[in-house]
Amino acid sequence: MCRRSRLFRLASAALLFGVGTTASVRAEYAYITNQGDDSVSVVNIEKGEVIATIAVADAPVGVATTPDGTHLYITHPEAGLISEIDTVTRTVVKTIDTGGQPFGIAVDDTAPVAGNNAQTRRLLFVTDWSRNAVMTVDPVRGVVIDLIHAGKSPAGIALDRRARRVFVANRESNTLTVLDADVPRRYADIPTGRAPFAVALVPNGERVYVGNVQSGELTVIDAKALDVVATVKVGRFPYGIAVTPDGARVVVANQQDHNITIVDALSLRTVGNIRVGRHPDGVDITGDGSHALIANWFDDSISIIDLSTLKERTRVKAGKGCRAFGSFIVRNR
Repeated sequence: MCRRSRLFRLASAALLFGVGTTASVRAEYAYITNQGDDSVSVVNIEKGEVIATIAVADAPVGVATTPDGTHLYITHPEAGLISEIDTVTRTVVKTIDTGGQPFGIAVDDTAPVAGNNAQTRRLLFVTDWSRNAVMTVDPVRGVVIDLIHAGKSPAGIALDRRARRVFVANRESNTLTVLDADVPRRYADIPTGRAPFAVALVPNGERVYVGNVQSGELTVIDAKALDVVATVKVGRFPYGIAVTPDGARVVVANQQDHNITIVDALSLRTVGNIRVGRHPDGVDITGDGSHALIANWFDDSISIIDLSTLKERTRVKAGKGCRAFGSFIVRNR
């Protein structure tokens, strides 16, 4: 949770998982939060270079993009703020004071409008580390409109827009809380491994993966039945998780091993371990599933991994203390 100088912060198989990856990268951009120098690095993934740096409020950590890629939202746990960035102008257009410690974040562009379900609006779901809750934020008005109790020290969060469920990893409760996205109620609290931190949802909504930092494993959960179906050993301190768009592979950043683990989603076996920079944290995957990007927190760099060769294609210098915890790749631009 703190800056580096304050130590660690903390169906059929074909239908379910689809096909493999391709070798090319579209012109996509990664927005990398740099907790140590209060900035966001904009990376052209195809070229493998930083093309812009955006100054933001203190110590940015979490990040989430809108589905259309026009805006993204950044959390600042130490300042109790959320920043909104316009990806066209690459400027901060709004800062929202939430209080607490906003950490993980997800964007919902399909939230129904009360009294008129034919209309939708944008909402943000944000974990609040210190208040053991999930905030619902109206980014248009810039206000917190609800605060829902979760477990202790909630961190990662994922939204299933179709099923209208929110999944929250509670680091100090060893549980995954499942919330209703539209009314303030809980569906379930599901036991996980020790210190769950990151959460990733398969695009078709069938599974949820939870990275358990202290037990070094993934908890695999049936997102409909809300049951644990498997536990998979990965590396030490899995802090970041992402799933390829076809659901076939899970990419896990192991902070204490300085590598990533690639897990085959069908067999739930490891198919590769790839060395990256020191203390990898946030993970995201390009829209075509060909490359994974890893924020190396202690190296101030981004590893771009070719998922067809399972090799690091290049390493890009970012800002100080890069975290990029969440969904940070802007697609469809």
